[in-house]
Amino acid sequence: MPDARPGWALLSGEYPPARGGVGDYTAQLAAALAAAGDEVHVLAPAPAAATPGVTVHALPGCFGWRARRRAEAVLRELGTPRLLVQYVPHAYGRRAMNLGFTRWLARQAARPWVMFHEVAVRTEGGDPRRRLLAAVTQRMARQVAAAAARCFVATPAWGEWLRELAPAAAGADWLPVPSNLPPAEAQAAAQARARLTPAAGWLIASLGRFELHQRRRLGWSLRALLQRHPRGAAVLVGGGGEALRDAVLAEAPGLAPRLHALGYRPAAEAAAHLAAADLVLQSYPDGVSGRRGTAMAALAQGRCLLTDAGDATEPVWRQSDGVALAPEGEWLATAEALLADPERRQRLGEAGRRLYQAQFALEHTVRRLREAGA
Repeated sequence: MPDARPGWALLSGEYPPARGGVGDYTAQLAAALAAAGDEVHVLAPAPAAATPGVTVHALPGCFGWRARRRAEAVLRELGTPRLLVQYVPHAYGRRAMNLGFTRWLARQAARPWVMFHEVAVRTEGGDPRRRLLAAVTQRMARQVAAAAARCFVATPAWGEWLRELAPAAAGADWLPVPSNLPPAEAQAAAQARARLTPAAGWLIASLGRFELHQRRRLGWSLRALLQRHPRGAAVLVGGGGEALRDAVLAEAPGLAPRLHALGYRPAAEAAAHLAAADLVLQSYPDGVSGRRGTAMAALAQGRCLLTDAGDATEPVWRQSDGVALAPEGEWLATAEALLADPERRQRLGEAGRRLYQAQFALEHTVRRLREAGA
């Protein structure tokens, strides 16, 4: 018999079928909590996908007054579920400046638990619009943190920032983000590789949204690697990959047959392309960290991951020897060395999978949440 536990009400600004890492995370978490024997409800913007064992309550609009009123009615009907908010400011509308939502959250009689996937926009540069966005999102984060009975963060760096913004708020526990892709089927991975890779060549993969700051380094690296190695190929999986491919081909049109951009793909297909790769490249402006679901996807598939360290990188990444961290200015040289050393890639892939299972897998998130609520 499952343990008797209070139900959960997961409030999220994203949920499938809408695209978004937080939505995928929420759907996985809801299903896993339900499988563990808990009653689980999800409150998310309409239309929301059905999840086995989970009751989804679609909210109108994007967290304006109608959505908040509907959420209050649902919570009253449910009685006393534990409200767990998946927080990232841009997911709650009003161009990430929905002060009405955070004030509403602060007024809830039952203090919520809050998972901070992101905290706020940092104040940088002299752009007045950027300064306004930073000021408002930081105020929102203070309100939410102060209202929370418990805070969780996707990386310890967010916990440090929350302490700066709201010193009197509850301390934040680290709750890493798991992979949002299923294990790949071996046959599907082999078929993906056969379609994309010249005979006896290697395949590089990258997964994500490919935002502008990521495109520069990744695009330059892919162009250089493909030009130096005519039997290599690369595949970009996720939104923005087409724009990155176009930018590379504008300077090197001859790479078109070997540089592939698939856009958004179903989870099983994305997993197959990742598992087909010899090397996965993921670049992050603040360094790899426990909040990076795209890095987790590579580790969970047992792929050799080349990434970079930064201010947000936790010590476990350097201590585990489960990833290749490119030193500053040596991204391309590190990639070439890995492509030339299949034994090292295999060791890193196996160590990365062990790291994922020991530290980041979804089962750890579920266990920590259920233990905290016991």
